[in-house]
Amino acid sequence: MPINTSTGVYSAPSNSWNPAVADTVINSDDWNAIRNDMADAMSRVPATTRALWATAAQVQDGALVWGGTASGSANALAVALSPPITAYIAGLEISFITGSSPNTGAATLAEVAAFFAAQRAQDPGCALLLKAVAGGGGRGMRVVTDPAALAEAHARCSAEALAAFGVGAVYAERLMARARHIEVQVLGDGRQVMALGERECSLQRRFQKLVEVAPSPGLGGALRQQLVDAALTLARSCGYQGLGTFEFLVADGPQADAAAPPFVFIEANPRLQVEHTVTEAVTGIDLVATQIALAAGATLASLGLDPQAPPPPRGTAVQWRINAERLDDAGQARPASGRITRCELPAGPGVRVDTHARTGLAPSPHHDTLLAKLIVHHAGLPGASTWTEVLRRSRRALAECRIDGLATNLPLLRLLAADDDVQHDRLHTRWLEARWPVLAAELTAELAAGLATALATQAPGAALADAAPPAVPPPATEDAPPEGHHALRAAMAGRVVQWA
Repeated sequence: MPINTSTGVYSAPSNSWNPAVADTVINSDDWNAIRNDMADAMSRVPATTRALWATAAQVQDGALVWGGTASGSANALAVALSPPITAYIAGLEISFITGSSPNTGAATLAEVAAFFAAQRAQDPGCALLLKAVAGGGGRGMRVVTDPAALAEAHARCSAEALAAFGVGAVYAERLMARARHIEVQVLGDGRQVMALGERECSLQRRFQKLVEVAPSPGLGGALRQQLVDAALTLARSCGYQGLGTFEFLVADGPQADAAAPPFVFIEANPRLQVEHTVTEAVTGIDLVATQIALAAGATLASLGLDPQAPPPPRGTAVQWRINAERLDDAGQARPASGRITRCELPAGPGVRVDTHARTGLAPSPHHDTLLAKLIVHHAGLPGASTWTEVLRRSRRALAECRIDGLATNLPLLRLLAADDDVQHDRLHTRWLEARWPVLAAELTAELAAGLATALATQAPGAALADAAPPAVPPPATEDAPPEGHHALRAAMAGRVVQWA
């Protein structure tokens, strides 16, 4: 059962399995061989190739079908999203450059510099955003406001991407400084495509999503339809099969009145997203089961889904990402480690928790810091009153979350749920950075008040259950490093990607 490691495709006989009609069972020996071959191949191909593999993997005595997106859709999408500096694909402006290499999608420093110069010729004050081709979660990203700083930023971004994803390829896009991040959930069976509404991910920190909402509380009906139409046009252009998220930046504030387009397309993710839960809440559709069914050859019609009549949203849902992390004075998150000594999570109508956390667990700081996803839903008609109600429920649910033994971002999430700007939907992708000084002061006051209350109410000799985990003191003595070397104390587990 050989794999071509340059493409990631199994060699398959002419009578290979058809997932739409076959009744094939893979025995344990076959499955172990498939799993070992796939793991070996995955370890030897670039991350960018792995990311584009939405390939139906077929084998002699059984079959595997990629549960993400079929290879034709992913590869066509990759080609479609590799335009020159500015291009129009299906009538939609694309605002990024990916370079000329078909294998890595990398933009060289010279190409990025030329792109930056072209953008500055149109708008002398604009900035650039460098992004890792194989990236995600805000890693491998840098904002560049001065062309003189481009070379260093490009090198650092590439080094960080290489350390995080195994591939140093980066590209650039023009930074929209004040925008809302809106993504459209798309389903396709290879013949028809449909949208299940949008999600708003504007409440993020350094390009990492923190809170997601469906539908967007502040999006007008006409603009919402334009975004959906744009996503569907792109999906139809490549015969999309599977689940996918098409992501846009929507101009907010003064930019919205400029001559520039009201929104720009930024990327497509041909897979299930972490925030799929809020779409499930407002549509009632199990997206995990739907993705598996589509991979097995089901059509939208056979699943009872009509592209001409998508289910209307039932109320509003919000997802709060609970992470094991510490925040420094600048608001930068660092992974937190420790053993969970208490894990109490909320329940009740309209509350869902997806988590692997439990008492006694010691999450590895080397992996993603996400501990739990708290999803809160209110089934009223979407609008200001429903948003107010879902925030009220969120404040109650977040207050009921008790995770002790390691630091989490629960205090920050509780402040966000009560913030006036959040309640009145005055948000954009850089809002949290601008608001951080106020939030930092509030966090400090909350921590002081919590410790004072705990000290006043604890029983004699009892430990503080809710106190923040104590900082690990530095060792009293240290071995001197060898001559010509410097000692670097890391506050967290990690990898040095550049030393200057």
